[in-house]
Amino acid sequence: MSREFPTGQQRSSAATICPLFLTPHLVVFPQCLQVIHLREQAHRDFLHQCAQSSQMFAMGLADSGNVHPGFSATHNYGSPWHSTATLTRIVHHESLATGRHMLIVQGEQRVRVLQDDASSSGWQLVKVETLNDFSPKLPQIDRHHRSQELLAAASRLLPAPWQQRLLEQVSIRTADLGLLCDLLSQSLPLSVDSRKQLLDEIDTDQRSDILLASLRHLIRLRRDTPHTFPPPFGSN
Repeated sequence: MSREFPTGQQRSSAATICPLFLTPHLVVFPQCLQVIHLREQAHRDFLHQCAQSSQMFAMGLADSGNVHPGFSATHNYGSPWHSTATLTRIVHHESLATGRHMLIVQGEQRVRVLQDDASSSGWQLVKVETLNDFSPKLPQIDRHHRSQELLAAASRLLPAPWQQRLLEQVSIRTADLGLLCDLLSQSLPLSVDSRKQLLDEIDTDQRSDILLASLRHLIRLRRDTPHTFPPPFGSN
């Protein structure tokens, strides 16, 4: 199958510098909300740094076993993160009686992490470039039909009490196939490897191929194993 590739201008835009937050398994997709609990002093330092700037940070996956609470500029980690991350905005935060901080964040944009910022201190600052969704002018699929396939598969993976809420949330956005893929990817019990692939893919037709294959795999596993409630949801 032939594939149309975007130009550099369509693919990405100018680089910017922001704090980097790494976890071993948590992926936040663009336009999706996620609750994060911060437990340690380093987390509070991170929150303070973001509050002093734009409330924005890059949310990424740690490679090679490197996980926050925080990277110091004096540590020589090389490149311990997955290259694609999500530019994420803090929409709410509060201190809990337990001493933890609760954040509600929203994914804004896929980004590629380019390099450390040499001027960083304390929390890791990185240079990132935004990655823009790309839909080929000549579709390889029927996008409306694909949206319906994805919604039908998603409904088979959720217990009845949760189906209606999710489908109401996403069905009004089915005209945007890339966004639909991201909303379903955030909501369903996908593996970390599947989430990485979905985050990496900026071609929305290809992204929908990856997601549909992942959902069909989960459906086969669910069919071949005993049913439990609630289902064993993924890391997100």
